Amino acid sequence: MKKNKLKKGFFIVFEGGEKAGKSTVIKFLQNELTKCGLDVLITHEPGGTPLGKIIRKKLLKEEDGVSMNPIAKSFLFFADRAQHVSDIILPALVSGRIVLEDRFSFSTFAYQHYAMGVDLNFLLQADAFARQNLESNLIILLDIDPRIALKRGIDPRNPFETAKIEFHDRLRHGYLEMAHNDPEKWKIVDASKSADEVAKKVLEIVLIVVGKK
Repeated sequence: MKKNKLKKGFFIVFEGGEKAGKSTVIKFLQNELTKCGLDVLITHEPGGTPLGKIIRKKLLKEEDGVSMNPIAKSFLFFADRAQHVSDIILPALVSGRIVLEDRFSFSTFAYQHYAMGVDLNFLLQADAFARQNLESNLIILLDIDPRIALKRGIDPRNPFETAKIEFHDRLRHGYLEMAHNDPEKWKIVDASKSADEVAKKVLEIVLIVVGKK
């Protein structure tokens, strides 16, 4: 499979555990980048396409006593990503837009491998096909101790938010390991600070990377 070579656009991925504050930061960033005259698109996984919305419901709600094992969940995430890349992300990048993505491949590795134990080699290979070898330009990790993050409120309908604290610790460890293994592309931001401080720090990083500072 050939790697997608994009002459335009910029792909920024936001990662982090539950209640890290990604959505708030992304909305702030979209507003500020738009002021700079940039064309910005916000999207997310899972659920960024019509098919993705159906998949998201299945992932977050196990009906009629039917449960999914981690490998089955992985395939659903990859199906969501394949559709999302083709329908949303690639067209936006080709047209020169800045894409702000709430979760991408790294969430799959953090949740399915580090937190749930699914084989990493399988995930890496399947993910490469699902994302059509598309690479992000920048990954922002909003890092926070899950014991602090989960005090911000838990949705009892979300099986990820209600998981045991050990799950969240493994998740955080996975994210930090990935970030430390690729420090040029990953930028770690302390998400335990106030929403305003976090948003301004992220904006500073992004403006430098996209050449606006």
